[in-house]
Amino acid sequence: MVSGSFAEASFSRPQGLALDGDKLYVADTENHLIRRIDLKARTVETIAGTGLQSHEYGESGPALKIALNSPWDLQLLGHTLYIAMAGPHQIWKLDLDKQEVSTFAGSGREGRHDGSLDEAAFAQPSALASDGQTLYVSDAEANIIRAITLSGNEKVRTLVGGDLFDFGDKDGSGDSVRLQHPLGLARWNDKLLIADTYNHRIKLLDPAARTVKTFAGLGKPGQADGTTPSFYEPGGISVAKDKLYVADTNNHAIRVLDLKTKETKTLQINGLQPPAANQTATNSNEVAPNAEEIKLPAQKLHAGDATVVINVDLPAGYHLNPTAPQRYTIAIQKDGEELKTAPVSLSKGANGLSLPIRIPVGVNAGSATAYASFTFVYCREDNTGVCRIKTLRWQAPLEVVNDTSAANEINLRGKVSAE
Repeated sequence: MVSGSFAEASFSRPQGLALDGDKLYVADTENHLIRRIDLKARTVETIAGTGLQSHEYGESGPALKIALNSPWDLQLLGHTLYIAMAGPHQIWKLDLDKQEVSTFAGSGREGRHDGSLDEAAFAQPSALASDGQTLYVSDAEANIIRAITLSGNEKVRTLVGGDLFDFGDKDGSGDSVRLQHPLGLARWNDKLLIADTYNHRIKLLDPAARTVKTFAGLGKPGQADGTTPSFYEPGGISVAKDKLYVADTNNHAIRVLDLKTKETKTLQINGLQPPAANQTATNSNEVAPNAEEIKLPAQKLHAGDATVVINVDLPAGYHLNPTAPQRYTIAIQKDGEELKTAPVSLSKGANGLSLPIRIPVGVNAGSATAYASFTFVYCREDNTGVCRIKTLRWQAPLEVVNDTSAANEINLRGKVSAE
């Protein structure tokens, strides 16, 4: 985290943006800060947060003295900047005139509960949009879209969707709608566009009728342009002049969807090249809730067919939730090239899912590095409803040899707590 000129400034996983003339506000998620970029002066300054992660709920006070916790998106209305504060499951606000932050909505409990601002409960609010009268919230972990009235008798209500771990891919109205971890939200005319991330779709919500219908996307990963496009975990979205710009996360691309013709094109920027370093091996752009990095010592591996073994030590009294989404990806980098398996999602059909998980791979002799990511939900066995979501990311150097006595398994092991 550094402020200053464009050349000096640094960010850590900036998520949400809000534009105000020549000023761009940035939710600097992993630095737990709100930053302001002066596009004319080409400078960056911190306007809220201390750089430390808060573990408190409902704090208020001078913006630069109150710690934040994973701000994901921003919505500017007048001189108030609303913040989707994913960490404490709340909506905060920043008074730009007084330079003060405070909690706006959410008790801090994780869940789906409508009602007054103090009573309402969210589960990872991730995107914001507004028509000036209502603040709309994409509540990703609960797979729902919420609405907060902004003038008189302020309340939180659920427009569409299920509940914690009640996900799917179903158009319809009200509570019958099923989404899966929607991370993006954008207003278009009197409708809302939703990046239904894990369903690989863009959906259209009519807030007045509380109805949702699929607008684009095939429901499975892909990168096809045209009038029947496919996406791969679309995240952030933004509307400009009847065009929807989509951060197509796992395609590492910006897609442009014409909202009138529904034709999609991949945005090409002449002269823009990715960094020389491999950007996909660590899966750093994946949606990875509560991620923990694990670097393992080098392992000797027999060349040819091998097996990646993922195992997790769960705390006593906990088990994998068989009805919640579990997801893993594997990548092996060798000599500048990458062998990458297709991401695998194990969801409601995976009853009886047990550890370890075994994935076959093939590796030729030489030095290589294995990367893996496993996102899972684990719950108490006493049915008290206490569940946690976690992502473990491994990095394991490999010495691949033509020696039959060498191991033929890449062992990736982690441990999680009940806290």
